[in-house]
Amino acid sequence: GNFEDLLLHKKEPVAVAWCESPPEHFRLRCRFAITQDGDSGRLRYTLYDKGSPSVKLPTEGAAPYPIASKQINALMPLLLEAVERLGGELRAGLKAVHFLATLCEGDVVCTLVYERPLASPEAWLEAAAQGRAR
Repeated sequence: GNFEDLLLHKKEPVAVAWCESPPEHFRLRCRFAITQDGDSGRLRYTLYDKGSPSVKLPTEGAAPYPIASKQINALMPLLLEAVERLGGELRAGLKAVHFLATLCEGDVVCTLVYERPLASPEAWLEAAAQGRAR
């Protein structure tokens, strides 16, 4: 059963108060692997299943990951589009993306994780500045 049922059937009374999360947009922290689509070569967000990236998120639609906050969902397609458009150092070796949002609208920290050290940190910073300017 669910947690609520377990609490209701305890032998000793327990004073508990809980607040249900909304069914969508409640996660403020999300981690995704980045994989390439086999046919198109486009980048995709992929969820981990049993330690390996295997569940690809849809690339079309209003919310790529409905349980993530609205801020994260708004940023997800913009980030992938920028990485694909700018390519080079931003794209080469990109392994994962971590998002951390706050309860304040618009605040999101985005961490790009690479599988190897950057070949040219200066080129990466230049590409990132171009992406941020848009």
